[in-house]
Amino acid sequence: MKAVVFDFDGTLIDSSGHILEAFEYALSPFGITVTDQTIEMIRPRTTPNLFIDLIDRSDWPLAFERLAKITKEHLLQITLYDGMLELLEKLYQKGLLLAIWTGRDTSSAIDILKRQQLGHFFKIVVGNTCVKHNKPHPEGLLKIISDFGCNASEVVMVGDHLHDLEGAAAVGAKKVLVNHGCTSREVEKKYGVERVMPDRFVGNAKELENYLFLLL
Repeated sequence: MKAVVFDFDGTLIDSSGHILEAFEYALSPFGITVTDQTIEMIRPRTTPNLFIDLIDRSDWPLAFERLAKITKEHLLQITLYDGMLELLEKLYQKGLLLAIWTGRDTSSAIDILKRQQLGHFFKIVVGNTCVKHNKPHPEGLLKIISDFGCNASEVVMVGDHLHDLEGAAAVGAKKVLVNHGCTSREVEKKYGVERVMPDRFVGNAKELENYLFLLL
């Protein structure tokens, strides 16, 4: 193992509830009811295409304005999952290459990393505004692997969603699903990960650390 690529929301940072709330706020003037299914529909889209088939194109500027406003407010509320800071420090000290591959826009991910004082850990941050195709398409992960100059087999992808696993499987990277307290069966039921099974389920940062250090 030479590199570890982390998903962001739901993996490193606890943004549970914030994403749904953000889209509810962005779309509330237009009478749109936002559900978990709406979020799953939006998830693979790049930022410019978020609101296709939801609202009229003429309403997009206001929706984006409201989304940016609530996202900025959420920056103050988002926190790291327990143990993740310590894990990042250990991996960094070991000289591993670390990157973020996220479905959110790149700038907000970088803003959160700066606020949490995590930016120095990650050589690369790839969000949906860096690519033509968002997750589960592996374009972003391939970009990271190319920039690192390593083989996909030397990379571990850590995520909390089926899209992370599918992207890793497409390029031949190892796949770790972190579920932060949910059982593996609950995660399978929620995301259908039997389609692409992870190489390892982990429940928290300590379990993730134990697995990653086995690969060194």
